Amino acid sequence: MGYRTAETNITVQLVHLRLNAAQMAHCQALRREAGRCWTALVQAHLASRAGLWLDEGALKTQFKGQFALHSQTVQALAEKLIANVETARELRKTDPDRLRNKRHTALNIRLKRCVPNSRRHKKLLRSKARASAKFYRQGRDVLHKASRQLVTFAVAEQVAHLAVGDVRDIADGTDKGRQQNQRLSQWAHGQFVGYIKIKARQCGISVEYIPEDYSTRTCSVCRYCHRAAPRGRVFTCSGCGAIVSRDGNGAANICSRYRYGEYGQVQVQALTYLRATAVVPRTRAKVAGLPPEATPR
Repeated sequence: MGYRTAETNITVQLVHLRLNAAQMAHCQALRREAGRCWTALVQAHLASRAGLWLDEGALKTQFKGQFALHSQTVQALAEKLIANVETARELRKTDPDRLRNKRHTALNIRLKRCVPNSRRHKKLLRSKARASAKFYRQGRDVLHKASRQLVTFAVAEQVAHLAVGDVRDIADGTDKGRQQNQRLSQWAHGQFVGYIKIKARQCGISVEYIPEDYSTRTCSVCRYCHRAAPRGRVFTCSGCGAIVSRDGNGAANICSRYRYGEYGQVQVQALTYLRATAVVPRTRAKVAGLPPEATPR
């Protein structure tokens, strides 16, 4: 049995309210109160990142009755905040370079079907130029914000020197396949490091490239070099049995090479991510470093 569908005509009519001075002042006061409620919700969400994140129900319960607003207004603001968080989380999962490539591919297919220098051909070329400019601005904005956040953290922690892994020749003389070659050619690593240097120079922080060969596969505890890079985000050393984060292990090796000229002199004591990330294995095998009861299912 199929679903029944119905069509309904909806008429929307705009009604202009005629408010006096007192009513306008009251509306402005409610708007400011809603702004204070929104600020409190955002601050509570940011503060909860250090521990257990507050979900929508917890936010509604915490701020219910604390502002001169109707309870449904507070609930609507909490729902809007969680919706924004979910939208931002989904957008972070999307690779802007991949989106740009897909958009260009679709436009190129349509361009091939057009007569050169026709109206439609010129219109599609303008659409392609606008899409390229949009994705470039989005990527540049992300790099600027990330570099500013890095330099701000370095200033707060009184860091005087920044060591950056040198991957400028990662694609020289190698063929990693069509897709991987395209990703490497579109990697904005040099642009990101350039932004870091500009912002760090203004704060009196030096930035230096450090060779990072074998930093991922070398254990930062015992300096044992594995034959291949670890799979996944957890590094397990077969030499000493150390279990550390893959990112933390590589960063510790780069820091050790910058400070002491060799790997294995700096170890990870604690690692804190800016956002909570779930480590989910591809199979039901046990995750290294986690007890059986904590293994994700």
